Amino acid sequence: MKENYVYPAKVKCNKDTCQIEFLDFPNMNIVEEATKEEAIHSAQSYLALEILDYESRGKELPKPNEKEKDNYRRYNKKLCR
Repeated sequence: MKENYVYPAKVKCNKDTCQIEFLDFPNMNIVEEATKEEAIHSAQSYLALEILDYESRGKELPKPNEKEKDNYRRYNKKLCR
């Protein structure tokens, strides 16, 4: 297992909420929080759990999609055991 994973994320914020979506994981729900900082923290944790689930089931992780990288922010998540 690698320690660092990088996946592009679609980030949408308005005056009330901030949403983050990882398009390479279509079965993941959109993360929504009141602030951008909270959304980033929750999204990183959720992505880490999703990656651990893939690996525990022996499922191959999707390759990060770089097609529209200008529209996405990138987040690193170091997975800790």
